[in-house]
Amino acid sequence: MPDTTYVTFDESWDATSRTGGRALSREEARARDATVPPYAVIYHVPGREVPLGAWVVAWKPSRGA
Repeated sequence: MPDTTYVTFDESWDATSRTGGRALSREEARARDATVPPYAVIYHVPGREVPLGAWVVAWKPSRGA
């Protein structure tokens, strides 16, 4: 495991091409987290072209919300 890992936030994630959509600021990602639209958290390591991993955050609204 690398010593340094950093994250970026993207509008989406395409598993086939291993690319994200438009980059989101931390504030935009927080706003999406609070209002439900999905976004992706991309894990990067220095010197590696392909991301180490991606986590798509897509909260399902509760019933009656």
